[in-house]
Amino acid sequence: MIAPDPLRTVKSSRLGLIDMPYFRVLMNGEGISVSSSGDQITGFYATRWVKADKSEEAKDMAKKLVLSDWADGEYAEINEGDAPRLSVDSIVPVGFLSYLWNQPGKGHSFYSPE
Repeated sequence: MIAPDPLRTVKSSRLGLIDMPYFRVLMNGEGISVSSSGDQITGFYATRWVKADKSEEAKDMAKKLVLSDWADGEYAEINEGDAPRLSVDSIVPVGFLSYLWNQPGKGHSFYSPE
């Protein structure tokens, strides 16, 4: 069981935030094919920070953010493979400040076949 994060629920009229859950979602993407310096990249890890009512909604939102990079974003033209198949490796509730400093997240950590 995950211990409650004291920053997860922020009740402040000054900030206008009342009981908003935040999540860090780590995903693995496979099925891509990108050439880089003579290497063939076939997958990646990506982390996105989202605000959602439930973890399932957070997963969907994070996946949409990553897939948009590959559909019409910066990676669309260089991908010679399929659209990435995403799986969620972990989803963790986080506090407001963690979300604020990191959201929504950007970039990928790429890997090649072993």
